[in-house]
Amino acid sequence: MDKQAFGHIIKKEQLESPKGFSNNDSLLLVASNPFPGFKGKSNNKYYYLVLDGKTKFSVDELIRITQKIKRSFKNILDVYPCEITVYNKFYTALRIYNQQLKDIEQLVGLYKMYGLSFLKNQTISPYISQLKVIKFFELTEISSGLYKSTSVPNFKYIKVQEKIEWDEFETLVDLANKEELFSNCDFAIACFHSRDGFDDFIRILSDSCTVDNLLTFRDFIYKTIKKHIIN
Repeated sequence: MDKQAFGHIIKKEQLESPKGFSNNDSLLLVASNPFPGFKGKSNNKYYYLVLDGKTKFSVDELIRITQKIKRSFKNILDVYPCEITVYNKFYTALRIYNQQLKDIEQLVGLYKMYGLSFLKNQTISPYISQLKVIKFFELTEISSGLYKSTSVPNFKYIKVQEKIEWDEFETLVDLANKEELFSNCDFAIACFHSRDGFDDFIRILSDSCTVDNLLTFRDFIYKTIKKHIIN
């Protein structure tokens, strides 16, 4: 069964200043390591334009502005609103997927026309940022409660019974990293809107995301939550 849903993902990425971005009025970061727990190759490029917060925009407003810009700027691919940490402080940002730097410089001007303003550009060394990305998901069910992304099949999703808080999630990841089967995996929290309210998932990126391994990891999640989190 296919699943299409609007929701968010919470994760960590290594961010830093990209080379070759010439717009000094706007802070742009690139995910130099978008999946810190995964040691395999990833050619995905994620950029982040960081708003300065002087004018507040809701998620709906940012999506509608992006929708308008897409009609006139044909090179745009995926842009989603998000929250990221910069120097341990949360900022609203625009997450731009697989875009050329010259296109991003044009995008900055278009967003400014709609009243957005950005943090001043500066050189930022690599650091680990916590992110919450609002986006649309398209999934295919591969087994009961197990899904894969239709656009990026290496992303697998395990449905969990209830919401996992961030500190609980980090405990789960720390324990998983000590297990050989899960040691080369990148994890994230995912949450989708549904008719019943919210559906909660763990997203996994791994070279060994077979259905059997996902079932094993789901058992590991439930046992870990019961032993280390609920108690």
